[in-house]
Amino acid sequence: MREPVQEPVRGHPAAAGGDAAAPAVGAARGAVPPTRRRPTRPRRRPIRRAAAVAHRVLGLTAGLILVVLGLSGSALVFRDEIDRALNPRLRRVAPAASRVPVQAVVAAATSPFPGERAWRVRVPRTADGTYEVWLVRGTATAAEPSRYAYVDPYRGVLLGARGPTASLTGALFHLHTHLLAGAFGERVAGASGLVLALLGGTGLVVWWPGRGRVRTALTVARGASRKRQMYDLHRSVGFYASAFLGLAGVTGASLVFHEPFRRGIYWATRTPDERPAPSAPSPASLPALPLDTLLRVAERALPGGTVSYLYLPTRPRDALRVRTRRASELHPNGKSFVHVDPRTAAVLGVEDGAAAPAGARAYSAVYPLHTGVVGGTATRVVAAAVGLTPALLFATGVAIWRGRRRSRARPVIAARAPARGPDGGGPR
Repeated sequence: MREPVQEPVRGHPAAAGGDAAAPAVGAARGAVPPTRRRPTRPRRRPIRRAAAVAHRVLGLTAGLILVVLGLSGSALVFRDEIDRALNPRLRRVAPAASRVPVQAVVAAATSPFPGERAWRVRVPRTADGTYEVWLVRGTATAAEPSRYAYVDPYRGVLLGARGPTASLTGALFHLHTHLLAGAFGERVAGASGLVLALLGGTGLVVWWPGRGRVRTALTVARGASRKRQMYDLHRSVGFYASAFLGLAGVTGASLVFHEPFRRGIYWATRTPDERPAPSAPSPASLPALPLDTLLRVAERALPGGTVSYLYLPTRPRDALRVRTRRASELHPNGKSFVHVDPRTAAVLGVEDGAAAPAGARAYSAVYPLHTGVVGGTATRVVAAAVGLTPALLFATGVAIWRGRRRSRARPVIAARAPARGPDGGGPR
């Protein structure tokens, strides 16, 4: 039986015809010795590559704005608690046996400010809380008042007044909602919410590690290099926070571009469009009835709720709107309204938020979802924590981007550098 002949291995000296002669033959023929190539990264699929580019561009361009919105939003989750702690003189009083009439509260708030009138009254939420009266100049109504006046509900005395941005929480609110840039800043903030949702979606596409490697993509490798840990931290935190950040972005954008979102929700749920608020039909020459009389009429028209706001008429045809919160409503201020004629006390309309159509209930859940009040303190803490993640993701993302740029620049610099001779004096 013949012994099998072993074929020479390609690249082995025996394949060239000998042991020691092989290099000489190869050199004589001008052969270039094979060089080792750097392993190349696997090519990404087009969808994942496009998602990575979009994620990087959106993150680098809108990252700082999202950091500002996130940090300010985290603080505003506990806006009331912070303001009451920092401004007890305006926000806290010693409770007494009975409260003064609401009419006296409005008179105390407006009397020191001629030319301004009460537009909205925020009813105290706690026993030691105060009335917050929104004042506007003339008959105009705006998104924000000229000042807030605070009145003791038990003694009817004015505790003080301040502008919309005179307090820390007021300044943070304007930073969060308007970026301190008016209507333009508000639109930028709303668009940034949509960008945040896109970052969450594209981040999930880039994050996907493939089957069998999901667990490693959810943790930070211990003992790895700093660059690797930075990448793992960005990837894992981004995954865990993506759903919450997407929800915060979409709900925040809907609070800015509320009409398109409201119409979209109403269309999706097949909910009829809302009817305009009723106007007061009584002659403007009649005197207005006391606010407390009108408030009692509204409470009888929609019993079982807690009054949160009074929207006072600023024009002759305006009705008094009493806003209440029913027990089953998610919105902290409620979405139930009673419209009352300020001169005849006739009930012009009742809107029960708890029995509203599906579209109205869905849209009224946008604000509590955005602020995290849907589940009490636990969900508020989660919302505050989610607001901190854009800062972490932006910092780690920029570090990863800069690290990759430096890594790509090094081979180019090395290739352009002239080779030195053995003695270090000039090129070879």
